[in-house]
Formats: sequence, C-alpha cells, structure tokens
Amino acid sequence: MLLCFDYDGVISDSVHQLLNVAKKTQKKLDMGREPTLEDFKTIEYLTFDHFARKIEIPEDYIKLYSDTFFDILTRSDYSVKPFPKIIDILKELSKNHRIVIITANLKSTVFDLLKENNAEKLILHVFDERDPGDKTEKIMKAIEMFNEKKSNTAMIGDTISDIRYGKAAGVTTIAVTWGFHSYNLLSKENPDFIADNPVNLFRIIDKITEMNLEYKGKK
Repeated sequence: MLLCFDYDGVISDSVHQLLNVAKKTQKKLDMGREPTLEDFKTIEYLTFDHFARKIEIPEDYIKLYSDTFFDILTRSDYSVKPFPKIIDILKELSKNHRIVIITANLKSTVFDLLKENNAEKLILHVFDERDPGDKTEKIMKAIEMFNEKKSNTAMIGDTISDIRYGKAAGVTTIAVTWGFHSYNLLSKENPDFIADNPVNLFRIIDKITEMNLEYKGKK
C-alpha cells in the first residue's frame, strides 16, 4: 500500500511546541488574540492560514502571519519527540508498504526528527506547506508519483481536515486519536477506520490489504 501520513499529531508530539511558536508570532505582530491549546484542538483545517483566521488575524495580514510563523519556527529550538512506538511502527510498515508524509510543517523539521531517530530512509517523500496544492492534491500527486491505485492508498491523520482531504482524494481514511482532535470529533467525519493507539495501525492496514485481495479475487 501507499501510506500517506500526516506529521504533527500523528508522528510528532508537537502541539505544545507549535502553540509556543504561535504565541511568539502573535506577540511579534501584535494583532489578533493570543492563541490557546483549545484553538489547536478545535480548528477544522490545521494550516497556518486557517489558524491565523482562528485567532482573528486581519485577512490582509494572513500571509504575513504565515511567513512570520515559518521564520520563527525555523529559528526556534524546535525540539520535539515522536509519539511512543511510532518510529518502530514506521520501520515495520516500510518493509511491505511505501510511506510518504503530507504535512503543513516544513520538510527540514520533519527530517530533523526522522534523522534523530534513524528513520529518514523509511520515508520516500515529504510534501510540506510550501509545496503547491492542498492535502487532497498532494495525495493525488503521491498516487501519481508512485503509480499506485486509490484503492491501495490510505491517508492517516489526526484531524478532521485530514479525513476530509483523504475522502476528497478517494482513498481510505484512517483517523488516529493520539493527536490534535478527539475521538468524538474525528468519528463525526466517518473515517473508514479509527486507530486508538499506534499499534492498531498494523491491524487496520492488514485489514485493508486483505479486503483489497478479496476484491481482486472476485473480479
């Protein structure tokens, strides 16, 4: 399978670090309101443009907010840890599946964490915020890049927007509950599968593979 992983909230336990950068950005620009943890937990589309609107940054300054956020992010001591067991799970999954990351973060940030955990070779490609298109378009680009079928592709994310983007791309959606959004919020989007902990990904992906094989056998 082609597995499209979100990064923040799925691989990286980064919510508090991102909140810290968001607060520094808002304070530097002195506009909008101070962001809170609840803003991250409830925002539907976790991109920096949408987050700027969430904290009431004027529309004319949305791009400035995003650019400033990225500048502070790249200059910060942005040290985060992966969620427990997730690196080992990526290592196992990479033996039989192709893995890409689709994130609103920066490639450099992603690879810093992967390199610290000897996992950079597990990921075949990273699509970040500066690549054109939304996550649906990036999923489609990954499918084209690796000549994969939609039926054999999954989007794995922790926010309702990840599920919506995956559905729009026509791929299997797997919501994970250890990230930004709660089980209740995620379940309302009717993802194909919900993983309550990283280890559950093995069972879910095996199930999808089995279903695909059964479908092929009936054709």
